[in-house]
Amino acid sequence: MSTLCSHLFCLNSCSRRHPGDLQCGQTAKASLNKASCSGKLVCWSEFKPKVNAYIYTVWQGDYDTEGANKLHEVLPNLGEDLCKRGEGTGTKRETIMCKLRVGYTWLTQSYLLKNEQQPFCYACNSLYTVRHILIECPDFQGTRQEEILQCN
Repeated sequence: MSTLCSHLFCLNSCSRRHPGDLQCGQTAKASLNKASCSGKLVCWSEFKPKVNAYIYTVWQGDYDTEGANKLHEVLPNLGEDLCKRGEGTGTKRETIMCKLRVGYTWLTQSYLLKNEQQPFCYACNSLYTVRHILIECPDFQGTRQEEILQCN
């Protein structure tokens, strides 16, 4: 605490005191007597954004270094909104789009509830995932092209 001698924190007074408050106060007062201290008062709320930014940076760093994280592909930055809500879209549509981004559908996840093996695509001999069905599988290429033409 003595390393923060240039700042005194303006803490809200409480009706109940914590055991460390007295020692903290004594250390802060003692640090003011040093020649290098300016005695400038700084409110704790001024540090909150910096502390939050630091915590977010540490959290993002841990998130980036995780090895098997399926969500990282869909949501690389933790501060982003996963569902990316748009104006004029209904809640049901937003829910469907969010589940597709995450990769959750009954077809691709029901095996977990049934305690079965993960289903696989017979044409490609690869695991059924939302990404495989919507992007990768050549068997669904014709259907994808038709849907794209209908949307345009």
